[in-house]
Amino acid sequence: MPPKASTSISSISHFILTKFEPLSTSYRIYLAFADPNNLIYNHFSRGTISYNPQTQVLYEQLAGMWVFLTLIETLVLGGFDDLRLLKRVRFCLLACDAFYYHSVTGPVGRWLVFWDLTRWKS
Repeated sequence: MPPKASTSISSISHFILTKFEPLSTSYRIYLAFADPNNLIYNHFSRGTISYNPQTQVLYEQLAGMWVFLTLIETLVLGGFDDLRLLKRVRFCLLACDAFYYHSVTGPVGRWLVFWDLTRWKS
């Protein structure tokens, strides 16, 4: 029998992965379809780039990826109590987040500028 995730990880960690993350990602899915200006300003660029309606397909593709992640977090992590599965899915989510955060540092000058907190806009 595989080791149980419920006895190996904290309930806070489980809550974040199966409830909080999917809920916050659902908001970004909504923004990608309904208010891409808000999404690009608040989540990507802080005004360094602006929304172009000709690129809406990219936002919809991003939303599709977010739907997939939301379903994985909700249905797989919330539906199975297997520590090995949890670790593998968390690794995949971490890799996905790494690429996502690398992409959003682009408009501000990549990582060196990102880590310089004095250059952040409020």
